[in-house]
Amino acid sequence: MKNTSMQVSLELVGDEFDINYITELLNREPDYQLKKGDVIKLTKRESPYTIWRISVKESESLDLDTHTNPIFDFVERNLEGFKLIAKEIKADWFIRIYMTIRNGRSPSIGFTPRQVELANIIKADIDFDLYVHDFCPGDDVYTGSCGRD
Repeated sequence: MKNTSMQVSLELVGDEFDINYITELLNREPDYQLKKGDVIKLTKRESPYTIWRISVKESESLDLDTHTNPIFDFVERNLEGFKLIAKEIKADWFIRIYMTIRNGRSPSIGFTPRQVELANIIKADIDFDLYVHDFCPGDDVYTGSCGRD
């Protein structure tokens, strides 16, 4: 990708819980799941947590709402399931926002009152991971330094 891009996910992370139960309560298959003790492909280590995750795919954009609204719409449609999970499962919700800033084009970052309220209802932490990629004049690919050492 040549322009600034974003990807957003909603994760339930806990010691151990039944991933199938979460899928059933929220009526949605996870895009990613990992059980405590499973081997993590990238690190070759066992996962210390169980994870259930859905994501909005990465795409080029400067509009955070384009990526967060599908997550918050999902939460709003399934509030009763989220409330039941909060009562029955010892785990934490995370909304993870990954931004790769390219060509100096950084998006504005803000949340609507609705988004803040929904995140609060499910007690979700909101995490941002920002990555800045410099493209040097005349380069077609990321160099990382533009001649700086």
